[in-house]
Amino acid sequence: RTYQAWYLAGMAAASVSKSGKIGILGGFPIGVVNWDINSFTLGAQAINPDIETVVVYTNSWWDPVKEGEVTEAMLDQGVDVVANNLSSAAPFVAAEKRGAKSIGFQLDMSKHAPNGMLTSVMFNWDKHLLPTIANISSGNWKPNEWGAFPGMSDGVVSLSELSELIPNDARNAISAVQAKIVSGDFDPFTGPIKDQNGSIVVAAGETLDDGGLWGMEFLV
Repeated sequence: RTYQAWYLAGMAAASVSKSGKIGILGGFPIGVVNWDINSFTLGAQAINPDIETVVVYTNSWWDPVKEGEVTEAMLDQGVDVVANNLSSAAPFVAAEKRGAKSIGFQLDMSKHAPNGMLTSVMFNWDKHLLPTIANISSGNWKPNEWGAFPGMSDGVVSLSELSELIPNDARNAISAVQAKIVSGDFDPFTGPIKDQNGSIVVAAGETLDDGGLWGMEFLV
């Protein structure tokens, strides 16, 4: 459930943006990508309801040259915080050269942008793989309808250390929301949520289920 940490990353991005425009690169317009992009946007809107998120799909899972070029184009449009939902460090390097801020993914990417990296959404695969292998070995493993879907409460998804660039009030707000996510008291996809056309996609009081997450075709 990477979207949980992406919500917090969106909060961080909006808290430092001066232009009111943030950007995120994704691979393809499918549920597993869209839930991260949307959660990032929703988190940003929790800090600044008027924030604008520029979204670009590269139609590739790995294309450092294209990712760097897309980042340059975003920065030219006034984006001052760039997040990458892909594996390349090219966007962070490009943002760093231009004095912009960035959000990493999969690993702590701060070495690629030591001055501008706000935080990284990280995978901690040992937290999932070791207990899963143990359950398989003991014969206690059971499949889930939508596959394994661990998140922050399992320790599989986390944020790297928050940059000192993030204001204290935003850091406190991020910590508070993170605690609610871990305890199960908050879900980024609890309605009401509207898509970018203004249509209700999650009704008030409802929370998108796992099938709705995997099938997510809208952007907020």
